[in-house]
Amino acid sequence: GVIGQLALRAAGITDLDAPAVRAAKLLERLAGDLASVDLERVRQLLGEAAGVPLLGAPETPALRAARGDASIMEDALREAFHDWILGVSSRRPLILALEDLQWVDAASRRLLESAIEAASQRPFFAASTARTGALPPHVDLRAFGEVMLSLPPLSAAAAERMVLVTLGPSVEAETVRALVQRSAGNPFYLEELLRAVAAGQGTDALPDSVLAMVQNRFASLGTLARRVLRAASTFGATFTRAGVTALLGDDITPAAVERELYDLVAEEVVSEDSSGAPGKELTYRFRHGLLRDAAYASLVEEDRVRAHAGAAAWLEESGETDPALLAEHFALGRVTDRALQLFRRAASFAAQRNDLDLAAAHVARARSLGPTGSTKAALDAVEAEALYWRGDLALAATRAAEAAPVLRRGSSEWLGAISVAVAALGQHGRNTEVAEWLREAARVDSPEESRAVHVVALCRGMTQLFWAHHGGELADVRARLDTLAGPTAALDAYPRGWVLRVRGESSWLHEDNPQRCSDALRESADAFAEARAWRSLCLTQMNAASLQGWAGDWNVALESIRRARRDADRLGARFLVRYGGAVEALLCVYAGEASASEVVARSALTELGGSPRLAFICRFILAHRALDAGSLAMAHAEIAQLSTLDVVRDLRVAAMALEARLSLAEGNVEAALEQAQAAVDASVACTDMELMNGLPGLVLAEVHQAVGDRARAIEALRPVLLRIRAVERNLPVPQLRERFRTRPLDNDRAQKLADALGLRVDDP
Repeated sequence: GVIGQLALRAAGITDLDAPAVRAAKLLERLAGDLASVDLERVRQLLGEAAGVPLLGAPETPALRAARGDASIMEDALREAFHDWILGVSSRRPLILALEDLQWVDAASRRLLESAIEAASQRPFFAASTARTGALPPHVDLRAFGEVMLSLPPLSAAAAERMVLVTLGPSVEAETVRALVQRSAGNPFYLEELLRAVAAGQGTDALPDSVLAMVQNRFASLGTLARRVLRAASTFGATFTRAGVTALLGDDITPAAVERELYDLVAEEVVSEDSSGAPGKELTYRFRHGLLRDAAYASLVEEDRVRAHAGAAAWLEESGETDPALLAEHFALGRVTDRALQLFRRAASFAAQRNDLDLAAAHVARARSLGPTGSTKAALDAVEAEALYWRGDLALAATRAAEAAPVLRRGSSEWLGAISVAVAALGQHGRNTEVAEWLREAARVDSPEESRAVHVVALCRGMTQLFWAHHGGELADVRARLDTLAGPTAALDAYPRGWVLRVRGESSWLHEDNPQRCSDALRESADAFAEARAWRSLCLTQMNAASLQGWAGDWNVALESIRRARRDADRLGARFLVRYGGAVEALLCVYAGEASASEVVARSALTELGGSPRLAFICRFILAHRALDAGSLAMAHAEIAQLSTLDVVRDLRVAAMALEARLSLAEGNVEAALEQAQAAVDASVACTDMELMNGLPGLVLAEVHQAVGDRARAIEALRPVLLRIRAVERNLPVPQLRERFRTRPLDNDRAQKLADALGLRVDDP
């Protein structure tokens, strides 16, 4: 891989170096680049990528976790590479040079992006070369300050000099002119033309195009050389002798293949790539993509299918672990069932690595093979996860809900489908369906290897229903979760993060204890970071920021949410970007940044897709802002929009309270009193904590005060203040208590009204 090659070359490691020498060289190089605290972790991970042994050193936790999970390995390697680039560029200017960027895969692209972003404020320059028009869609570095320089064709003078240097000064002028004219400034074409002329061909007999030139050259090779190249082309741009020998069969010996490759290197058809790790077979590379294309095009259909099936089998037996590579060979070899299994695995790995577009591409490729039954359902479940994080909640819910009934009940695939279904359905406000799926998941027994998936599925459903305020209806599910999870410390990091998050949110919603919730969310974030579960980490950080701002620490909360939104954007998780927009708008209100809150809320509304709760928060902020500014027509429009959103009762009562406040502002006291009382009556059943808690009672008190009924105003306001004081008691810092008490939306108004009424309740 790219990291391994860079580490080997930076350390000056060669194939001839003994293992101990390789280890010493890598350590010496990195010791000069990194702080001691990072050295061993980075050395082991880069050494793993480069094939440099540990030589008795104990594995770091990072390497141990990465070896157990391919997705964690990629993230850990990227982090190590990130730290190495930072370390080098903090000490001296650094140039990172990459050749043939058109061959880069998605993982290598992410490494390059990581390096560029990490060193954006350092003396760092990344340079790469690529064929014009050949870059794949996933390679787009414009967001990272890319400057693309397109090299023009060779000038006639430069091409002429190349001819004279190659063929000698005695070459006829007409030959020089013909070669320069025919090559049209293409250096590769000119080189091939020169090769043909040097071999004795006249210029009149030369092909008229670069493709024809390459095909002509391929046809001029010996029979065995052509067979070797055809087999090699099946593997792509790079290949090994053993792979070619395996495809050619027993009638051609490895020694014969090696002799042909030696000659092909000498003739500059292929080249040796000596950047691999010791003990691994030498890799060969076609000198140009057109040479590979010519060899591949010469395979008849039947031979091509047989070659890909053979390549897939040989690669798998040889320990190849890239499921996408294996899947494509099996697909082209028409071993469809195996290809579908591997494409599903590749899509799952891509989703775990936060490459959601690649995950979708793998699913689309698998669909082109016509999957049916449980195979199709398993693909649907994987696609649903990617769709969810990309923000397509409706399709995610559909895919997951359709997949689950087809999959084996209690299996990891079934639980994974339910996990996505409850998350997507919950964001849509379809809470009855969430509850049904959740109870179904709570009733099943799962094998030990599926326990973590089972725990996560229950947690994802519970957090949705917590915010839907289902309350006691979750008692049986919570009991099942406690049984499955056992002691939290014994869980792996990823399920542990979910359990801690659920317990933390319960502390806030059901116990009015924001501090206990904050502590649990911090532990949850640490667990997700340990698991390298970046999307779940990002979501937990957003929820923690929301709680911080609600509890009065809005400056820290705004920094956190903006950082989390940047992380979400980098992850390609559009749902999280939208979710974070709603949270940021709310935090701007808490911070007293009314104008900014309006801008962020309107921007978030244009991006929100299918989440009634998030849309409600943004509309509520805009309506509240309009009322404060005296823009009654705008407030009326936003409140009308609020009434169309299908949200839980605990949010609806807040909309009812705003409508009463609007009626009061319009001078319609009788309507305001009726609406405010209805909101208070409806809120009696709302026992959970919610972002707009107390608003109905506050508005009812405002209406009573407006008509001069002080006693009833105090009666309505007292429970609002008591709940504010109850929360204050659970805040650890006096400054936070004061800021919470006077926080906009609408604790500040409650306090001011209490002062005006002469109402006092016990201090916390």
